[in-house]
Amino acid sequence: MAGLGKLIFLTNRLIAPIGIELRPLVRDFDSRFLNRAQARELSAALAEAFERFLAEHDLFPRRANVDLVTEIEEFYENYLSTPICITIGGNRFNNLLV
Repeated sequence: MAGLGKLIFLTNRLIAPIGIELRPLVRDFDSRFLNRAQARELSAALAEAFERFLAEHDLFPRRANVDLVTEIEEFYENYLSTPICITIGGNRFNNLLV
């Protein structure tokens, strides 16, 4: 990556007089956990907090034998495959509705 950074720097020096600049593409969620064990630990902590919420409130009907960790992991994986990661084209939440 260092070589790419230097190439971008040198290219930018060359094209600066015409008013343009190259920048590396940064996509939202690129810094998410990639380590399965860390992601599962985070899902488990979230499931524990949600389980406590469900125990204290009756806003949502409870289904028996729901594996919240698996449900959260599946939701998150599906969420990442949606257009929410696209940073152009207006509101990213609305991109989910496409």
